[in-house]
Amino acid sequence: MRTATNAGGYLKRLERLNEYEAAVARLFPPLPRLWSITVADALCLAHFLECYARRVVVLDVGTFVGMSAFFFATQPRVVRVISVDANPTIAKEIDDKPGAVDTGVDFELLRNLRPLQVAQSALAEFADERQKIELREGVVGSSQVSVQGSPSEDVEKIEVPVLELSKRLALVAFIDGLHTEEAVRADLEAVFERNPHALALLHDCRGAWGPYVQAGVAAFIETAQSEYRFQLFERWGPGLEPPNIGIVYPEADAAEVEHVLSEANSSLQLLKRSISLELQDPLPALRLTTTAGIRKALRTSRAVRALLGKASFA
Repeated sequence: MRTATNAGGYLKRLERLNEYEAAVARLFPPLPRLWSITVADALCLAHFLECYARRVVVLDVGTFVGMSAFFFATQPRVVRVISVDANPTIAKEIDDKPGAVDTGVDFELLRNLRPLQVAQSALAEFADERQKIELREGVVGSSQVSVQGSPSEDVEKIEVPVLELSKRLALVAFIDGLHTEEAVRADLEAVFERNPHALALLHDCRGAWGPYVQAGVAAFIETAQSEYRFQLFERWGPGLEPPNIGIVYPEADAAEVEHVLSEANSSLQLLKRSISLELQDPLPALRLTTTAGIRKALRTSRAVRALLGKASFA
């Protein structure tokens, strides 16, 4: 069983995520590599939580194979991760998203395999992260479990934890479940109904799913009884892939959240914080925060090349 005695800086946490993905691939060789958070997403989430400066409980909506739940568990400020998935078969998940996977995938091998089974098996090898994570089968908002399907009465509704906003602890929801307007809206309603001062980070706000996710956000904001704002996270520099992350937050907390966002969207702040976290060896932090540095790292370092293989460059 693998343990991590020190969360370390951003690079160490990315290495840890890479170890988890490798464990999934080793334990379940037929499973295609898909629907993972990218390096840009991971850096964005880690940097935001460092800037937020509160201890956090994360409600992870959409476990799949556990990548996001695991990565949140590596963050020092995260004290608990509740990861929720409707838990259909992997084959059904893939069939629900035509064009997302190579046609060579052997569906027969995935017919009885379920996301939470994969996550449980992989997490068993990572003791420190596993003790932070609670896996739950069910849904948070909408009871619809597939893009094409109708709502199901058999799916358990998971109760959103209630936290009083304080300087000590806050609820952050990571919305990465069913990517339809109705489902995104329902997830946001469920989160903010019980936690008016929560923050909701949403995945897939750009790209093919972006219009559906943003439509769900717009529908929620339009009908919410209180006022909420939405922002996309920005790219850190020319030629770097922008994070595929957006945030919904209450108007009442806008001053605090937007101050955090200004730091989280700043490449200079990322550089400063990276170096402070990587004091023993600041060079990896520099490589992660400059386009030229990333390109050089890709040419010269096998380890960094593996970590940044999902990054795209203009």
